[in-house]
Amino acid sequence: MKELNDYLKSLGKKSRIADSFKDTKYDSFIEMLLTAFNNNPHNSSVVDYISRSNYFDLIGKSRHEMVHSRIISELLAGRYFEISKNTTLLHFFDIVLMRAKEQNVDIPKEFSEAVLTRTIHIDSLADKQVEYPLTSYLSTYTKNKNSDIDSRNRLDIYLRYNLETGLKAYGRRCVEVFIENKVLSQEHDNQTQIYYDNCVNGRQALQFFIYLSPISPRELAHYKDIDDRVKPIGSDKQGNRVYVHISYQDILDRIIMPLLQDKRMNDRDRLLMEEYVNCLELPAMSDDEEIKIGAKELSIMAVSNEETQLLDEFMRNPDNQRLMEIAISHKLGKKMYSYDSDCCMTFEHALEQALSYHTKCYGELKSIKDFREIIGKGGARFLIYAVKETDDKLYYIPTHLFEYSGKAYKNITDALKVAVKDYISRERKTISDVIKDFECIYERQKYHQHIFKDNADSILDVHYSQTSFAGLYIRDGIDQDKISMINDILANGFEIKSISDRCYHELLMSGDDSLWESYDKKLYHRVGDSNFFYRPSSENKLDKINSLLSTPIKEQTLSKEDVTLIDNFCKTNRNLILSVYRILIENEHDLDIYNLLQKEYKRLVRNS
Repeated sequence: MKELNDYLKSLGKKSRIADSFKDTKYDSFIEMLLTAFNNNPHNSSVVDYISRSNYFDLIGKSRHEMVHSRIISELLAGRYFEISKNTTLLHFFDIVLMRAKEQNVDIPKEFSEAVLTRTIHIDSLADKQVEYPLTSYLSTYTKNKNSDIDSRNRLDIYLRYNLETGLKAYGRRCVEVFIENKVLSQEHDNQTQIYYDNCVNGRQALQFFIYLSPISPRELAHYKDIDDRVKPIGSDKQGNRVYVHISYQDILDRIIMPLLQDKRMNDRDRLLMEEYVNCLELPAMSDDEEIKIGAKELSIMAVSNEETQLLDEFMRNPDNQRLMEIAISHKLGKKMYSYDSDCCMTFEHALEQALSYHTKCYGELKSIKDFREIIGKGGARFLIYAVKETDDKLYYIPTHLFEYSGKAYKNITDALKVAVKDYISRERKTISDVIKDFECIYERQKYHQHIFKDNADSILDVHYSQTSFAGLYIRDGIDQDKISMINDILANGFEIKSISDRCYHELLMSGDDSLWESYDKKLYHRVGDSNFFYRPSSENKLDKINSLLSTPIKEQTLSKEDVTLIDNFCKTNRNLILSVYRILIENEHDLDIYNLLQKEYKRLVRNS
């Protein structure tokens, strides 16, 4: 850790190393990027750090569940720091309380308050077991000799503590911790349910059932949204969750790192813990037993803040970023693109450069209108003047308002719903009449982009909004070119009023968040620092995009020589590429995109 801290202190602002080679003639852009990568002294330090080995890899045990169970049990038993075993254990219970609250697992209030106020004290460790036969636990602590228990059922980690003082509401002076540890596998054969049903005992101790895995804290924070297959299934008779799911990242951040920062830790134990941190945050080396398991889908189990900072700094260098994009895209079999130069990059990167240049030449608002097909139709959705974002939503203030009968609306759909309701009432129309009235604008076909329809079969396919009238739906995305035709039918139509610069500025400065319109972030990706947004898979509209550009975006194919160079680079820098990709995943706020990146990461591990 000391070497990394020294390196981070000396890390200056990154410069584009490729600039120093720009007057040199290279056979390809790939060759130039590799030369810049190899001649950057900061990169050499990063590669050396990421490529370091650890004891666990050397003995081929870096992903063996038993090894991790033993280390975790020793950590929680106070083996590595006798002076602060109470503190370390309380940090563990802090994790349990936090995750239990997120996952709706009931924790006794008196215990929670005692942990939060640090008024609970551990007197002694009564028992510590790894791979503890369930039958042995039953015979020792419950006097229950259940002959139906499979002899292969074992508790991965079992810890039993005596308290200095009991919890009054429960009369208990003993705490039991049962940990089911998953490193490269998921739950099978109803393990957690079997362990809970046989171990739960209201008289003996205050019990905590824990499920430990390399799951990301991001996923734990959105627990209800993740796949049930990665969760423990154990529940009580009422169907309530009983296992608290925690991650190795939790253990690293809240238990191991505080220990390493404490100067009282002896050198021998510090060295072992530093090696274990290396084991958690580096991709595992292959060994025979891991190959039998299959692709190491969870090869990076946790990442320290130091390594995250190191790789973030590394990726701030544009040349490093480009080289990583090319290497990852190549390994994942993705298409690569170029814009205005012979360089390989992602479509998003090429589109960002193209839109940036187009905006510079023609202005942003006009450009947004030009590119509305890739940004998305739908009323004011493409008339974006300013944008802010949170983890879940994008927000905008429209440059225009849609007015109907003296009242302003933020989008066409809302105004049209009111207008149609008024039309039906005023003209005494039926739903069928309304649909027929609008057939002159849109044909009534199942997948045609008509406005009104009474057939719900394709509502989800083309995004329709329910009106207040049964059987009548309005398409969300309405092209503004049709507004005049709609007004001819309604006879009391819309006006589109732009917000003046002064009025717009006053709206921004008012601080009234109710003025902002929001939509799901997952529908759009942000491009660079502009106000452009594009839909996923917009590369499928490359021809339409290029028809608006003076310099086209091109699909880029690597030459055989470049493929050889990239393959050798990937082979030499496997750990660096995987580690960088994990950081990119953890920096992704959108859970849907995060899950997609997780799947891509598994492919990347297999292909590397």
